[in-house]
Amino acid sequence: MTLLASGPPFDAIAFAEATIAKAGKAVGCFESLPVSTLDATLLLALVRPDRTIDSFFAQVCFWGDGLAIVRKKDRVVATMLRFAGNAPYYLSYSLETSRRQAYLEHQGGRRQILRVTLDLEGKEISREESEECFVDPIVPHHEQFSLETGDSLALVSDGITQFFTAENTPILWEKLAPKFVDFKRPTGVFVRRRMNFFERENSAVGLRHLDDLSVAAITLLR
Repeated sequence: MTLLASGPPFDAIAFAEATIAKAGKAVGCFESLPVSTLDATLLLALVRPDRTIDSFFAQVCFWGDGLAIVRKKDRVVATMLRFAGNAPYYLSYSLETSRRQAYLEHQGGRRQILRVTLDLEGKEISREESEECFVDPIVPHHEQFSLETGDSLALVSDGITQFFTAENTPILWEKLAPKFVDFKRPTGVFVRRRMNFFERENSAVGLRHLDDLSVAAITLLR
């Protein structure tokens, strides 16, 4: 997550190529590590000033699956990118032609986009679902958000879909999304504080989590 001054457009493909090439060289230093070690989602958000001093433009790039959440004054806007069979297309597939081709033949090069708008309590206001085809993991899926001073943007891994009640009932990620951008004091280690509090809340009601979870966030302070 980074905040940039106004300038030339970000070259996502060049960034992805440089990132996976550097990672591939690092893995190559360890003979026992397969290329599949690099099978991981990469989410990137770039925030730039827009037309006014209180207006910003956010560009989010998805390489693999995951979620982007924006909290505004009266609502939460979220985009979930997911893949059939829970099998994301990773940047690392570009390092081995055989793996890239096998994935495309099996999965068909399709990804699903779900965009939802929620109130601050997690009640759904609107929902839009679509699907797009792709042929190369170097080219990311892009989402764009308009932000204002006071808004928050969080990038969350697909682990948000693996929460369950004490009775083993799955919890919809849409119900949880507002909690991931509910920053009371958006200074210091505010993401760590929010996630620690979220974990304590979960423990108190017996909520369980069965996957890893990553969160990065930015809040545009007044």
